[in-house]
Amino acid sequence: MFQKAKEDYPISEELMEKMQKLDSYLITRFKLAFGNRIMKQLYDFIPVYVACGGTELGGMDYIIARKVLKKFESMNVSFVRDEITGLISYIDKTFGEDGMPDSKEYLRRIQNLY
Repeated sequence: MFQKAKEDYPISEELMEKMQKLDSYLITRFKLAFGNRIMKQLYDFIPVYVACGGTELGGMDYIIARKVLKKFESMNVSFVRDEITGLISYIDKTFGEDGMPDSKEYLRRIQNLY
């Protein structure tokens, strides 16, 4: 079933382009990259998530919020806090205001903690 989901629901080129733009933004602003392990997880997880009734963006949001943005907790607090508003705006611009709610909620929570 896992292989069938990967065959039936491959990640779209549009989402991959947006993901690469987000990766570039994170590298430029935060010196934080997705990494090969997380990219592999995205390629494995998103098709299965879609096969179970979710959306591509929802699957990406789940992984980004729980794997990538979690790395903010170990970064310089004041530096991260000052840049989070810009990252939320970038996510809204790239994925739409309704896109990636888990990631935006996580970022706001980090911002309010410090």
